[in-house]
Amino acid sequence: MLYSEIEQLRESLKSRTRPSGSKQIAPEINEILKGNNGTNKFITLFDYHAGKFVFHYKVTEFTGYTENEFTIPAINNSPQSQFQIIHPDDIEHKRRYDYLVLFNLMSMGVRITPLHDNYEIFMRIVTRNGETKRVNRQSFIYEVDEGGIPLSQLDIWKIIPNNTEYVSVGLNYEGWKDVYDVFYAKNRLFLEFNITNRQVEILTLKAKRHDNTAIADCLHISTKTVENHINILKHKMKEFCEFRCPSVQVKDLNDIIHFVKKWGIIYFDFN
Repeated sequence: MLYSEIEQLRESLKSRTRPSGSKQIAPEINEILKGNNGTNKFITLFDYHAGKFVFHYKVTEFTGYTENEFTIPAINNSPQSQFQIIHPDDIEHKRRYDYLVLFNLMSMGVRITPLHDNYEIFMRIVTRNGETKRVNRQSFIYEVDEGGIPLSQLDIWKIIPNNTEYVSVGLNYEGWKDVYDVFYAKNRLFLEFNITNRQVEILTLKAKRHDNTAIADCLHISTKTVENHINILKHKMKEFCEFRCPSVQVKDLNDIIHFVKKWGIIYFDFN
């Protein structure tokens, strides 16, 4: 997804909102700030109508960027921005997931309880001095109007160990299972990656380290059918990678599992 497409979507949302009721920091944020003192977190408050951050907390301390530098264009890696804050390998995923959650799911009528339900994304940022840091950005709707349209968004950014390259998401929502199913289905549709329910089942069991015989028994199909599905998936992913990421080689099953995690093709629920 291009930055210009993100901007068009933000303008569309802006036209549906009115200015946020208050630029003062309300008691709820004060409580959050108290709970974050002395931790490795920084906070931003985004006004949908104004199209910009209207509050920053400890941003410079953890990223090196001033309030004038840590902007919406900068965290979407706008070509016109002086800074591109999101890691270049993560920006496409970040833009796509933000679009799917903040625009697509909410436009479907998914009701978000302010300061309760939230969406989190795990990704990497590049600080002003060039250091790469992995963050968990947790996004809450802060204010809504009478019609339930969001007015502002509170983001809590937490610095976490940089131990994986995946850009992943979490949807902390009361009806989370149904929302996850919709989210991942829409992500596959957006990526134009077709996968059957049976192939999802096989990959999920493979990720749990089941062998082909165990998968066949579990799904009441033959091992030959399992092998056929795996070969089809390899072919699909090779074609996809040739178009999206030519440098990536899909050689075996581990590559397939790595691929579907990295691109958000499947949600692996190991509970």
